[in-house]
Amino acid sequence: MREDIEQALRKNKELNRFFTTLMFKGMIKGLEDYLKPDETVVYIRNANVQMNSPDKLEPNSFSIKGKQPAVIAITDKRVLVYHKIFPNEKMEQFPVQEIRSYDFNKGLTSSKFRITTLTKSIDIDLTCNVKEARHLNSILENITRMRQSL
Repeated sequence: MREDIEQALRKNKELNRFFTTLMFKGMIKGLEDYLKPDETVVYIRNANVQMNSPDKLEPNSFSIKGKQPAVIAITDKRVLVYHKIFPNEKMEQFPVQEIRSYDFNKGLTSSKFRITTLTKSIDIDLTCNVKEARHLNSILENITRMRQSL
């Protein structure tokens, strides 16, 4: 496994003691095949994900309707959402320059983080952990600020 991925996984585990990659190691390995040598993974996690949700940003960890298990990776260049359950494989990605907003909503039992771009949105189910959401928000702030200054 790439060192940047291992470092990002360790950071998530440090922030969220309930974080685990159990059952997702194969997806993380599959995602590695799509990473470029000149990009650095700064955040990675497995989660239930919903693309282009028209609904309000409301956490609901008890419902998987319209969601799929995936690995989300944020690099210094792009955001990748990778899903693979044999024989199906799916990759959604967009450059960080397209990020227009990122929002967070914490409920009683879970939370949801939404990244919105020019053409799509990604809703990421998180555990009820504000530290991880703050970390993700900080990463997106830094990446979008760096990209805007180029």
